[in-house]
Amino acid sequence: MSQSASQSHLHFVTITGPGSMPRADSDGHQSLRSLVMQSYARHKNDPNWKFSPASISTDIKTHVTRFKTAKRSKPLKRSKRRKKADSTRNNPVRLRHIASATSALSAHDLDTVDPFQTLSIDLSESETLSLLQYYHVSFTANSYACNPEGLWFSTALMDTAILHATLALVAIHWRDTASTDTSKLYLKHRGEAMNIIVRRLSVADQAVSEATIGAVALLSSSDNHFDWSPEVQLQHSLGLARCIALRGGMKSLSTNRQILRVAGWADLLHAALHNTKPRLELPFVSAMTERSAEGTIKVTDQGAKIPFHPSDAVRVQHMPFAMAQTIQVLRELTGTKLSLLKDRNREVCQSFSNSLWRLEYSILSPQSSGVGVDSLQDADQFPGASLTDCVGTAALILSYSSLRDLVAPVLFNKLGSRLKSQLSHINSLEDFETAKSEKRSKTTRPHALGEDELSIVLWVLYLGWKSSAQNRSNREWFSSRVARLCWQNEVLSEMVLLERLRRVIPFQQYLDLKALWNGIEQSFISEISADSVYTEGEYSFEI
Repeated sequence: MSQSASQSHLHFVTITGPGSMPRADSDGHQSLRSLVMQSYARHKNDPNWKFSPASISTDIKTHVTRFKTAKRSKPLKRSKRRKKADSTRNNPVRLRHIASATSALSAHDLDTVDPFQTLSIDLSESETLSLLQYYHVSFTANSYACNPEGLWFSTALMDTAILHATLALVAIHWRDTASTDTSKLYLKHRGEAMNIIVRRLSVADQAVSEATIGAVALLSSSDNHFDWSPEVQLQHSLGLARCIALRGGMKSLSTNRQILRVAGWADLLHAALHNTKPRLELPFVSAMTERSAEGTIKVTDQGAKIPFHPSDAVRVQHMPFAMAQTIQVLRELTGTKLSLLKDRNREVCQSFSNSLWRLEYSILSPQSSGVGVDSLQDADQFPGASLTDCVGTAALILSYSSLRDLVAPVLFNKLGSRLKSQLSHINSLEDFETAKSEKRSKTTRPHALGEDELSIVLWVLYLGWKSSAQNRSNREWFSSRVARLCWQNEVLSEMVLLERLRRVIPFQQYLDLKALWNGIEQSFISEISADSVYTEGEYSFEI
């Protein structure tokens, strides 16, 4: 193209204004339009064309119909404008009706949950739509542990049974967090998933497919979140193990890590609630077998920049190995969880999930992990019966409440009752149940709790109290034991108790002791009222 041609420019100008302003007549409009289009055609077809004013020929009418429709009469246009203005002023209800009808008729509105109608479930019911919205906004259960990649919903969309089973689990979570009765919605989606699975079991290539195993795993998990009988909860757990065994073991699921994790976590949950050993093991997560050489672990909250000094912590050198390892890993995991809440890094989240699964697996299956259940009688600082099992159960309560974000009361009721049974056989606690009139030495006490042991026992009792929010008798039992220990060991303020608990797990979240301490103070008052004079040896004093 020539230099002069490259420098020429065409500008399309639109002039608008009130009707009172002078306007060009129709002949002028036609001349301008013809001139612009004629210049454009020359510029496009002739690269050597040089810009110069074009003369308007008398044959201009031949160009008008190419760009403009037939001209309407002015009276007709005025009449239509007047009618439209009257309709706008006198009929606002019609405008609202048109606006609402337009939004209702948009079948593929991008604001909807399924704008392109790709989901394989019926979204005509508002409850199902609400479940999907709740999943994307508020569903956090196992988000960091079971779904570290954050890709589970895309996996669920690939299979109808998995999607229904996922929505059933979401319905339970919604019920427990919002106190909304969604039991019917849970049963509906659970039934839909079960019907699909039953049809697949009659087809050889679908009976043990990844989709079937994933749906059964979710059903097993949701069964344990609901108030089913142990017999009902057992069926899907056995079915899950059977399907995986027929497929060739957990390694046969290694190509789909999402399904693999869901199956492993469902098996761990069932084992924890029914006090059995896990049937499945994640192939990419090895059990803890190496003894740590360090006495304590230095943990730093990257978000809050809170250093944790070894001198402030309960030291674990003299603990049984299983207990020491559990406390060490919990310290690491609580610090990691705090950092993930601020920045969800996928690699860190995967490492967090693997470590948490390994911890729970080692607690539930100590023999398989190569870690025996040691007795506290082997450690000088921990006299009396073993606290290892109690620490393990307390660790599961902390894991479910803070690390896995589970909220189903049935989970914590079972673990709290088990912890109460385990603590009932601890000699150092039974010692405080003896009569107050029994004479003791002022300087020595049988089964006296050391500083570290006291912190651990208080931490275990606190988690038992926390897990019994909906079990009044268990909560009172744990509260009374905490009160007795605090009284005997001069832990006489809420802040001192908090410091004791922080020595075990420094970054444990949601340590709200107000309700617990109110119960402890009531126990103190009861103790003082029952017997205001204690006699120990030759010393007598009043409280």
